[in-house]
Amino acid sequence: MLGLLLLSILHMLATAGCGGVAADLKESARLQLPEGTVSATGNLLVAQYTISTPAHATVAIQFGPTTTYGLQTSPQDSSAEGGAANILVAGMKQNTLYHMRAVVTYDDGSQQWDNDHTFQTGAIPPARVPKMTATTPSGRNPTPGVELLSLTPGPTAQLLVLAVDPAGSIIWYCDYDGSLGIPQPIKLLPNGHMLMVLYLVGSPGGTVQEVDLA
Repeated sequence: MLGLLLLSILHMLATAGCGGVAADLKESARLQLPEGTVSATGNLLVAQYTISTPAHATVAIQFGPTTTYGLQTSPQDSSAEGGAANILVAGMKQNTLYHMRAVVTYDDGSQQWDNDHTFQTGAIPPARVPKMTATTPSGRNPTPGVELLSLTPGPTAQLLVLAVDPAGSIIWYCDYDGSLGIPQPIKLLPNGHMLMVLYLVGSPGGTVQEVDLA
């Protein structure tokens, strides 16, 4: 009789699942994931990806020139109950069609993927692109990553705050009010924003600005 009772208890535990929270999260991961949307921002090279999650999760955006993607944003938390996550996608070259999709990771490790979306980046006016050349010594590979540039004004109204890839292609810029001064320096913050110290020539002080990627 005792053996039958133990078997019955084990069966009930197996059916209910040990740890109600984990069981709830696994069930949440099976909920329908609403399709996300991609929209333009005030920055020609930055898209905003919006998607709602049915439970708490982290959301990252995969992106690239093909559906193999190859690049991914840092993950961003949704609220405790789920809901809309708005993620800025930066790091794209100008005048290029990109594919992107959201990767949603729930607390129990399960994942869901959004459908593929496309985004066409714009073209920066040529007069605003600083003249620069990137060279790689023969037989060598460039160091991966990006270069964050803070420049002084040139002969045209060129952009002064830029990020370029190892090939010298612009993948981000900030078109701020140039009358505030020259960016010396700029720094990436933990929240993904940029901090700029704008030095005004002939002035004893300057302006500090925090800007998001858009």
